[in-house]
Amino acid sequence: MEQIAYCISDSGSNLTCAFRLLKCKHIADINHKFTLILQSVYEKNPLLNEFTKALSLLRAQKSMSKIARIVPPNQRIMNRFMNLTPLFKWGIKMLHLLDTNELNDEEKQVLSFLVPMRDFIDDTYQILIGLHKIQKILKNKGFDDKSAEEAKKVFKVMKSANSLKISTRLNEFFADLKSKAESKTICCSSDIIESCFGKYKEIVKGNKTVGISDLCLCIAALTSMNNQDRTNQAMETVSIQQVKDWKKKNIKKTLFAEKKS
Repeated sequence: MEQIAYCISDSGSNLTCAFRLLKCKHIADINHKFTLILQSVYEKNPLLNEFTKALSLLRAQKSMSKIARIVPPNQRIMNRFMNLTPLFKWGIKMLHLLDTNELNDEEKQVLSFLVPMRDFIDDTYQILIGLHKIQKILKNKGFDDKSAEEAKKVFKVMKSANSLKISTRLNEFFADLKSKAESKTICCSSDIIESCFGKYKEIVKGNKTVGISDLCLCIAALTSMNNQDRTNQAMETVSIQQVKDWKKKNIKKTLFAEKKS
């Protein structure tokens, strides 16, 4: 069996523990890593807490009112640092509407809390856009010395306190990746496998009590558009009995199945 070069995942303790036991190199997925970096910088930031609380109150009070058009987007409670961009994009848009006098008096009054937070909103939005640019670079090109230098340039023009903190943590992350890259270009995104399992969950969502069943065999057909011939061959040559035999050998009874028996 060919040796696994490295494993990509979020930094969940169950996975990282498994990688240590298997003596596999762990590459942190950049989506989750950047979320942790944002959390480390902004979690205790009073301006962020004030901003998100004000948006939450605005949604609760004005979603069904005549000024509902200016209500901010919902923020997911789980992984909130992974979903900050829509909130700050909204903030930038509302500030623009205030500057260009495109709002009525009631809307101006409701959004007046944004004005003293302008610098914070502008700076945070630029940081979030910068992180998205770096993600795009690393997802498309992988991580190596060349792509790392290109990514670092994104934050060189930013001089705010928070952007400097982000830049420092990015450099630490890049140094860790370089120590594991061994002069090769490495992948640092788990988007492909997450997309694959997202499609699988969409297929099985009709019955959440089933658990992992023989439907997991369909995952092989979800990874590429170039395997149609092999999929057709499998569908034409593999019998139902073979699938049942495989299931009996490889998949234990689910809780739902045990309850039925």
